[in-house]
Amino acid sequence: MPFITALKKQAKRNRVNVFLDGTYSFALELEECVRLGLKVGNTLTESEIETITQTDKKQKLLTNAIGYLSYRPRSEKEIRNHLFQKYCAKKNVAIPNVVSGDIDDVIERLKKNGALNEQSFAEWWVEQRTQFKPKGIDFIKRELVAKGIASEIIEAAVAKQKEEGGKSELENAKNAIAKKMTVFNKLPNLKRQQKIAQFLRYRGYSWETIKEISRTGEPEELA
Repeated sequence: MPFITALKKQAKRNRVNVFLDGTYSFALELEECVRLGLKVGNTLTESEIETITQTDKKQKLLTNAIGYLSYRPRSEKEIRNHLFQKYCAKKNVAIPNVVSGDIDDVIERLKKNGALNEQSFAEWWVEQRTQFKPKGIDFIKRELVAKGIASEIIEAAVAKQKEEGGKSELENAKNAIAKKMTVFNKLPNLKRQQKIAQFLRYRGYSWETIKEISRTGEPEELA
C-alpha cells in the first residue's frame, strides 16, 4: 500500500498537498487533514484515497456554491450552471456523471439548510425587479423562466407581491418612464406616445398597462 512521505501546506491556501511514495497524489483542506489524523508514514488504501478525494471535491463544490450565494439569492439552475462552468471552464471537457452526481448532492445540502429555496428566490426577484429599475411583470416572468423557476412558483411570487401592497404595474410603468420624460417631451405628440409605448414594451409591460397610461394622461403629467 502507498504511504505518506510528505505533507506540505500550500502557501496561499488552507490546503495540504499529500505525497505518496515520494510523488504528489492529492490535496485536501488543512482542517480535514487534521480530522483524519494524516501523518507522514501512514499507509492509505486505494479505497481510502478515493474517499478522501471525493469528499474534498464535494466540499470544494459546496464552498464554491456558498460563495456564489453570498452575493445574492440564486435559483437552482443558476447554481448548477455556475458549478458546471467552474469545473469544466479551464479543462474544456464535458461534465462527467460523477461530477453531476456531486453537484446533485450539493444542491440537496443547500436545500436542506435553507440556503437554496426556489420560492424565496422568486419572491425576492419579483420584489427587486418591481422596486429597483422597474420592469413589467411579463419581463420579470420571462427572467424567472430563464432561471429555471417553475411557472406555479412564479405566479405565486407575483400574487404575493400584489397581496403585500407592492406597487401596481401601472405605478411601476410611470416610475420607469419618469426619468425619460425630459427627452420624450421634446417629441411631437404622436411620436412621443410611440416612443413611450416602445420603451415600456421593451421592459415587459403589458399592452393593457401601456394603453392605460395613454388613456389616463398626457406624458407631461407622468414626469
